Amino acid sequence: MKTCPICAKTYDDDASFCMNDGSPLEAAVATDPMVGFVVDNRYRILNKIGEGGYGAVYVARHLNIPRDVALKVMWDGTATPEAQVRRFEYEVRSIVSIGHPNIVHVYDFGHDSQIGPWVAMERLEGEDLGKRIKDGPLLGVFEIWAVMKGVCRALDAAHQEGVIHRDVKPSNIFLVDDPAELHGFAVKLLDFGIATVSARAPEGTTGPDMAKTADNRIIGTPAIMSPEQVEGRQLDGRVDIYALGVVLFNMLTRRNLYSARNAQELLLKHVVETPKAPSTTVEGDWIPPALDGLVASLLAKKPEDRPATGADVIRRLEKVRAAVDSAWARQHLGQPTGQQRQPSGLQRRPSVVKESSPAAERSGPPTVLAVDDEPAILDLLRLVLERAGYDCRTARGGQDALDQLDAALNVDALVVDLMMPDIDGVQCIEAARELGYDGPVVVCTTLSSMGIKSRLEHLEGVRFLDKTTELHRLQAILDELLGPP
Repeated sequence: MKTCPICAKTYDDDASFCMNDGSPLEAAVATDPMVGFVVDNRYRILNKIGEGGYGAVYVARHLNIPRDVALKVMWDGTATPEAQVRRFEYEVRSIVSIGHPNIVHVYDFGHDSQIGPWVAMERLEGEDLGKRIKDGPLLGVFEIWAVMKGVCRALDAAHQEGVIHRDVKPSNIFLVDDPAELHGFAVKLLDFGIATVSARAPEGTTGPDMAKTADNRIIGTPAIMSPEQVEGRQLDGRVDIYALGVVLFNMLTRRNLYSARNAQELLLKHVVETPKAPSTTVEGDWIPPALDGLVASLLAKKPEDRPATGADVIRRLEKVRAAVDSAWARQHLGQPTGQQRQPSGLQRRPSVVKESSPAAERSGPPTVLAVDDEPAILDLLRLVLERAGYDCRTARGGQDALDQLDAALNVDALVVDLMMPDIDGVQCIEAARELGYDGPVVVCTTLSSMGIKSRLEHLEGVRFLDKTTELHRLQAILDELLGPP
């Protein structure tokens, strides 16, 4: 077996290069005694990818089907073997019964005579949210919205089945690499190992009693536990809403909600200490009162003061989104109002859309047509471009852009989203060229796949920009493409 030193994807011994990034493969080093073990005569374990308090997760390959899976082996030193089996069976039943695209998919499960219970789930390529928060750039506001909506939908589906997750934390939220998604990732909620049923569960539903261990220790992660969870009170889905509030605070600030010297002190703070507003942190100084208020509502001490469902959280997000997007843009994406760059005679490449178009000579600033199907992003693009001194026109999708160009709109540059539902960015650019537009194009996207870029290799004057982290560079790129001042 070989492995890629860059992305850790595993391959058979006859492979030489990684299909993801082209890196030379290296011989896999067996660092765990489980590596090479065949589980239940079905799955050969290839390497470990993680472990927690209740089990370890491995990459395993089915012996008869050419498919790699994430294989979770269940163990818990604080519980009896019977309790471990109940917890395992309940996790599998919970995930299978919910069956939601934002929840990890289960392929298979069983009980091996040597290692005990196991479950085979879809293998996810990407990274968990905890690692992204710790090691990556501070999440942009669009990425935060995507994570929140994905988790809210997963929780709604779980709660409708009477399942309470009880451990919604960044490391249990996975950002799956997915070029078809607007932000380049899909959201998956993992690890229902300590889930329980609520009072709203269907009649006859049973689950293991997992509120505490045999030695009376509370099960869960202290950093995200709600007051009622700490106190051992009756739980419902709003315990997960509280944990989601902690996750949101973490995404906005890259800080823990509370700091403490030990777990006991941390648990006490969840019960008695009012959480600080994210806007009071250095990283969150851009956050408007509306978003502070939303975070506070998620973190309310009393469950009845929180949003009742994930759908309620999404509705509240939408209510504050315009104010939050605008505040984030002012902080991250441009110069203060009143300090706009003056065009001062740019040497522009003329753009001729049709022979009947007006003359390209202009006395005013260059005109840029921004194309994106998401209104919030389109508003931010307009804000960035107008502050940079451009005359910004907007099109809500590829077809709208082509209609404007076909109507003899004379533009100096295009800023085009890649993933759009009607006509994607590549098709839009190709059609614009056919209409006669020969000016520069900035593809504004979250996708960096070489396969995507290769679709545009035949077109000249095309640049790529990451719209979640690099919008502040848009002015410099347009200056370069259109000509220096």
